[in-house]
Amino acid sequence: MFFNQRTDDVINRSDIVVCDWDGCIQDITILWSLNIIRNPDIFKDYLNIEKFIDSNGEPNILAIKDTMFAREKYEILDSFLDPNKKELTKQVKDDFYKLYTDDENFYRNSPFLNMIKVINTISNQDICKKIVFLSHYITQPEATRKKEIFDGLFSESKMEFVGIQGGPNHKNNKSTWLNDNLPEWTLFIDDSPRVLLDILNNCDCKNKNILYPRYGYNKDFEETNDELIVKSEVEIYSYIPKIYSKIIH
Repeated sequence: MFFNQRTDDVINRSDIVVCDWDGCIQDITILWSLNIIRNPDIFKDYLNIEKFIDSNGEPNILAIKDTMFAREKYEILDSFLDPNKKELTKQVKDDFYKLYTDDENFYRNSPFLNMIKVINTISNQDICKKIVFLSHYITQPEATRKKEIFDGLFSESKMEFVGIQGGPNHKNNKSTWLNDNLPEWTLFIDDSPRVLLDILNNCDCKNKNILYPRYGYNKDFEETNDELIVKSEVEIYSYIPKIYSKIIH
């Protein structure tokens, strides 16, 4: 729906846009999955990596992409679980997260999504008042890598990158940051159902807009939370996320 409209039909010069990074600007699921498949000695006894291997013994990029985008659960690891494999240990889970947090080139090699096209249009045509990329991070080095990508793409003063520590062991909420720092936001973009609910429950959303890329894990978000959305007096939209740049194998 959103991408069938002209950008300035949805976003105007007075808008303050707050946009997530992972799952909105860049896809992190494909490269993370590839990193799992490339480490069979660590994961083969615990995770089903065979379903993502083609007949030539190579990773099946299309199968990975389709599975990740359609997955019913938010956590990537859940797409690899197999009841016939060994139960996950803490060490295996730690190794899984290290494939992401310890890869210095992770964001350099992760593809962009079609929202980057919209953001570029907003930026180039000076359509909105301010754009803030508000992104959770697990470790500080990972946040720095995202910021490096941001710095390489955007240099305008009206754009800002803000990292909030999150991940599996943290519960820092974006609503708290918004209420403390930018309560006048007008458009919020995020893919996480937990984050979207946090915003609806804890921010003043009246006459504001929420936009989310529609993945398997959030495709029923509006239907499931219809009463809350109506109560919040917010306009909510979704769009189909697509890979916008080359996937590096």
